Amino acid sequence: MTKKRLGFIIAGLALLSFFWIFSALSSGNNHSLDELSGVILAAPPGYKIITMPGEVSSLETAQALEKAYRDFPFEQKIGLQYEKNGSTNFLLLNRQTNIIQKLATNTYGTVVQTTWRGAIDQRLQSGLTNGDFTPEGFSPPEEKNLYH
Repeated sequence: MTKKRLGFIIAGLALLSFFWIFSALSSGNNHSLDELSGVILAAPPGYKIITMPGEVSSLETAQALEKAYRDFPFEQKIGLQYEKNGSTNFLLLNRQTNIIQKLATNTYGTVVQTTWRGAIDQRLQSGLTNGDFTPEGFSPPEEKNLYH
């Protein structure tokens, strides 16, 4: 068998493999969203995590984070674990980096990271009244999907 013929056979097998994989992936499983596997969300290491029972609002989590901030003045990293719309979420405060972060799962199972940078004292005070850490005149939070 010549090298040229062997090359054609290998290329043909690679092409067949590609089509077989593509057809298996694109055949569709017709699963509902409830049957899809999801991402298990966990807090980053090093945070003192306080678990809030039951479903809670944005205002309740903001108030609880501000209280934890006052109650644990020597903890550099404080977090809340809470349920919202049936998903476990985290609200994290890092004194060292001056950041508040929310890790939340959206309705499609994608984890969305929302980050408020700087001025955590003022941001916490803003959260006490409306559940939002963006006081008037401050930069809005950054949002990004962590898992696609």
